[in-house]
Amino acid sequence: MNDNKRIFNRSDLRKWLGDTRQTALKNGSLQSLSTELITLSDRVPFEVRKLSSLRKKPSLQMAKASGRNPFLPYEQELYICHVAPDNVAPDSVASDHVILLNKFNVIDDHLLVVTTDFEAQETVLAEKEFQSILTVMGAFPMLAFYNSGAEAGAS
Repeated sequence: MNDNKRIFNRSDLRKWLGDTRQTALKNGSLQSLSTELITLSDRVPFEVRKLSSLRKKPSLQMAKASGRNPFLPYEQELYICHVAPDNVAPDSVASDHVILLNKFNVIDDHLLVVTTDFEAQETVLAEKEFQSILTVMGAFPMLAFYNSGAEAGAS
């Protein structure tokens, strides 16, 4: 299990990510989903991943029936570190966001930057969310997106 007090550090993120991924794969916490890679090209190459099967991923209804919240507390085995934005003292925001591996990933190194306390999916993003994402994106090239609203699903 990871030290759940680590604070984001650009130079250590790749190592922590790799170590966490290896451990999570070994203990079954990380459940990669098979996809078919399709490359489209209309002036700009674009990758699309078609999910082969959703059978491995438990539904939100199954999680609700079990009585367990599938999001909180997060799985310690998927924890990488806490995020402290570059322009904020680490102690002031260290508990606001954490970086986790996506349990049901379709690509390697699929990170989640999530709040440590519950927030409804309909909640509007605050400045602290942007600060945390910008901090993490500075570590290496990546894409960020925000999953919002009732129609967005429970991913």
